[in-house]
Amino acid sequence: GIVGLETNLGTLHIQLLPDCAPHSVDYFIELLSLRNCAGCRFYRAEGRGNFWDAKGDHNKNAAFGPPYALLQGTLEVVG
Repeated sequence: GIVGLETNLGTLHIQLLPDCAPHSVDYFIELLSLRNCAGCRFYRAEGRGNFWDAKGDHNKNAAFGPPYALLQGTLEVVG
C-alpha cells in the first residue's frame, strides 16, 4: 500500500513494500495505528551509488554504496 505523510510542503507518498521488508512495514503500520506517535522519528539509510550520482541525478549503473543517504522524518497522526 501507499502511506501519505502530510508536511508543510505537501504530501509525501511512501510506497510500502512488505515483500522486501515485512518487519519494517508491519512496524511502520503498527506505529501509525497507535495514533500517539506525534514526534516519532523514522530513519532509513540508502546506498546513494545505486540510485544517484554526485549531482543527485539517477544513475542505475553505479555500484552499491557507500556513500549513504540518510532519510529521516517525524510521524504525527492527524484525525
